[in-house]
Amino acid sequence: MSAFNIKTGHVMIANQNGISRSIIDQDYDNFAPRVGFAYDLSGNGRASVHGGYGIFYFPDYGGISNQLGQQQPFAGANTYNASAGYCTSLTGLANPGGTPRTAYNCPYSADATAPYNGVPTPTFVNFTPDNPPATYNGIAVNQNNNHSMIQQWNIQLQHQLGSSNVASLAYVGTHSSRLSTYFPYNIYTIGTTTKPFPSIGGITYNDYNGSSNYNGLQAHLEHQGTIYTATASYAWSHALTNSETAFSGPSVAFGPLYNDPKANYGNADQDQRQIFSGSFVAFLPFGRGKKFAANAPRALDAVIGGWQFNTILLLQTGEPVDISAEGSAQPGNRPDLVKPISYPKSISGTWFDTSSFSSANLPVTPATDGSGNSVYTRVGTLGRNQVRGPGYRRDDVSVQKNFQLTEGKTLELHGDAFNISNTPNFNFPDSGEGDGNFGKITGLHGSPRQLQLAARFVF
Repeated sequence: MSAFNIKTGHVMIANQNGISRSIIDQDYDNFAPRVGFAYDLSGNGRASVHGGYGIFYFPDYGGISNQLGQQQPFAGANTYNASAGYCTSLTGLANPGGTPRTAYNCPYSADATAPYNGVPTPTFVNFTPDNPPATYNGIAVNQNNNHSMIQQWNIQLQHQLGSSNVASLAYVGTHSSRLSTYFPYNIYTIGTTTKPFPSIGGITYNDYNGSSNYNGLQAHLEHQGTIYTATASYAWSHALTNSETAFSGPSVAFGPLYNDPKANYGNADQDQRQIFSGSFVAFLPFGRGKKFAANAPRALDAVIGGWQFNTILLLQTGEPVDISAEGSAQPGNRPDLVKPISYPKSISGTWFDTSSFSSANLPVTPATDGSGNSVYTRVGTLGRNQVRGPGYRRDDVSVQKNFQLTEGKTLELHGDAFNISNTPNFNFPDSGEGDGNFGKITGLHGSPRQLQLAARFVF
């Protein structure tokens, strides 16, 4: 195994030069208590309060490409471009004469058996950990990374209303710390005019420094009747983080702010403040064993009995949108917020007022590495994920006919309509300040109305 050391610029080899066999220090302090309680408020089982708290750990080992055993010099890939004079043929990679030919000019010998001198070896020959080659691309890790930790807590009040209804109200909270996050490290950062290691390729830094918080009020009402069942659920919540997932983060200023997590802390990409869902299942009271025509002949029961109606309604407020600054300066940035954000919510015009944002006063300075790039010297005043996209609405309906063939065997025939009202749901508005469509909605989210017929045999 190996990993790049961002402090020394060397490649750490496992079990060499004082580096441990795992490179990352082992984490043995994962104390994970869980506690819960329940109390009968009424003494008759009709009202109760219960809650709990727990600590959980997640050893995030990632996928294949980010395993330390897949890094140079033990694995990985070297790249040989035709623009550098390297050529490929049916017999393999060719480098006639031992030195690359002129770019994009690679004549081959007419003799198919002629040897190709200087064919690059598919290994990392003469790899020097203290002086990685210019073609080096790899993973860097914080050797003090500890497992991600999640704390969860909740308290819930439940009450039975009458003989058929149950209502519940709950507060749910979650705090996550030491979240595994991968940052592009070998790039310009805000206020720096050169890359940390300009003589090598890309470095991806894995640091367990992410955090997130969720607080939500959740309400639920349920009716269980003889003819119909209905549920209604509502959540009012707020989710914040500086690390969406291990492998991706906010589209703006994620890598540039890896060393300042507080500056990148804000609304999570999945932060939907309000969500309502409702369901309704009705069993029509006709046919054998029902209120009407309970003793109907079998032929009549096959026509009027076994009918069922189902519907699900989902309503959600919009998710956040991260606005990116206009300009070609490095690295990514957000614009300044110059006035309060307002929402015309126009589908033909703009969803939000684009004049609320400006990059005109974001200072830049030339890079000092001779690349000709410009670098931002401060972060824009607009916070992360401060704009809200369109909400989401959908109603699915199903009509179902159940045939009781024999005891324990039922044939279900149903017709389903998804998004029965054919309500259009819209994608996020364009978030690039310099784009021609900035603030405009250019696409749909989800599907239009869909109809299907289905059969299901239950036994």
